[in-house]
Amino acid sequence: MNPSAPVSVPLLFFFDLGNDGVGHATALQVPAALINDILISHRNERKVWQAVVPVSATAPSVQPVHHRSRSIEAASIAGLIFGGLLIAAILLFGRQPGADATRDEVNAWLSDPGADTSAITALYLASFAVIAFLWFMAVIRRRIGDREDRFFATVFLGSGILAGAAILVGSSVLAAAAHVARSYGADAIDFGDYVTLQSIGWGVLGVHSARVAAVFILNHEPEENLMMKIAREMNLSETVFVIRGSELVIRWFTPNAEVNLCGHATLAAAHILWQQDQFTGEEIVFQSKSGPLAVSKAEEGYTLDFPLQLATEKREHEALVTDLLGHTPDYIGSNGEDCIAVVADDATVHAFTPDFNKISALPERGFLLTAQDSSGQYDYIYRGFFPKLDIPEDPVTGSANTCLAPYWAGRLNKTKLRARQVSERGGNLIVEVSGDRVLITGQAVTVFEGQMAIKPERETPSCNG
Repeated sequence: MNPSAPVSVPLLFFFDLGNDGVGHATALQVPAALINDILISHRNERKVWQAVVPVSATAPSVQPVHHRSRSIEAASIAGLIFGGLLIAAILLFGRQPGADATRDEVNAWLSDPGADTSAITALYLASFAVIAFLWFMAVIRRRIGDREDRFFATVFLGSGILAGAAILVGSSVLAAAAHVARSYGADAIDFGDYVTLQSIGWGVLGVHSARVAAVFILNHEPEENLMMKIAREMNLSETVFVIRGSELVIRWFTPNAEVNLCGHATLAAAHILWQQDQFTGEEIVFQSKSGPLAVSKAEEGYTLDFPLQLATEKREHEALVTDLLGHTPDYIGSNGEDCIAVVADDATVHAFTPDFNKISALPERGFLLTAQDSSGQYDYIYRGFFPKLDIPEDPVTGSANTCLAPYWAGRLNKTKLRARQVSERGGNLIVEVSGDRVLITGQAVTVFEGQMAIKPERETPSCNG
C-alpha cells in the first residue's frame, strides 16, 4: 500500500476559532500515516493543521462556518444597541414625576392614560437592553478567556449579570406605579408609596453609578507622611482615614495631596461605621479641617450636612475660561476651592473635551462646568476636573454641590434640587440648601474589605486581601 496515497479512513473533522473571530469547520481525507502527526501538531499549535495537511483531490469541499455573533464587530453592535435602548428607557422613565415631586404632580401623572404605556414601553426597552448587554459581555468574556485567566473572565461576566439584574429590577419598580394606577385606578397608589417606589427604582438603577473610596478606621492617628503613602498605594481619587477617640476625626487624601473636604469619602466612612456596628446612633459627627460634619440616615441612603460655600464672580478668569471652552460662559465664579463656569446649554457640558494644561493654569484646585438640565429629570448637571490632584475627571464630586447647589437654588428659586454628575461613570444626588448648610443625599455599598500590612521602617505599605 502506498502510504502517500489517500486511504479509506473516517474523515477528520476540525473546528477552530481563528484570530479573525470566525469559526472554521473543515473535513479532510488524509493519508493514514499522517493522522497521528496531525493530531499531535494540532494539540501543540492551533491552526498548524491547516498548513501541514495535504488535501486529497478527492476531498470534499466544505465551506467555513462563520460565527459572526462572537466577533468583536458583533460586540460593538451589541454595545451600541444596549446604549441606545437604555438611554431611551431612562428618558421615558424620566418623564415620570421624581421622588421630590408634589402630590398634585403625581396625581396628575397617574391619571394620564398614557402614563402606563410610557412606563411599560420603557420596561420593555430596558429588558432588551439587558439582553444586548449580556451579549456584549459574553463576547468580551470569550475573547478575554482565550488569552487571560478564566476566573477573571468569569468574574467579569458575573459583574455584568449583576448590572443587568439591577437594570431589570430598577426598571420594574419604576414601571410598577403606573401599571397599578392603570389597572386599579390612580387612587390605588398612595403618594408616599409612589415616592418610595421612585427612590428605590432610581437607586437600584444607579447602583453601578458609584464613586470608590478607601476607608481606614484607626485607633491612633498615623503620621501625615504615612497616610499620604497609603493614599498613593491605594491610587483612588480619595482615601479617607477615620481616627477614633473622644471624637471621630476624619481626613481625606488624593494620591498626591490632602484635601479639606470630600463628600463621597465622608459618606463611605459613615456607611462603614454603621455597617460594622462601630456606631449605633442615627447621626455621626466627624471633626474635620472644614469643621464639624454630620451624616445621618435617610430613606434614600445617607445625608451629608456640609457647610455652604457661596461662589463669587471672577471676571479675571474670563480669558482663560473662554479659551478653555471656546466661548464665553454665562457666569464664572469661585468658592476659593474650585472655579465654576455656567453655560447655557447642557449639551456643552456633555460634549466638553478638557484641556488639563489650561485647567491646571487656574489658581483653584479644580474646574466645575455646569448647566441646567434640559430633560427635566434633573435640575442641573455638572462635571468636575481636578488634574492638580491627579484626578483628571472626577466621577462624582459631592463637595462640589456646596457651591453649585446655592447657585442653582437662587437661579431656579427652589431649595431642594436633583443633580447629576455626567461623567463617564456618573452619579445622582439630591441636594438641599438649608440656611448656611447644604444637605447632600447619596448611597453607598461595600465592595470589598480587608487589612493592610504596613512594613516597618516607613517603607511603602503593601495590601493583602
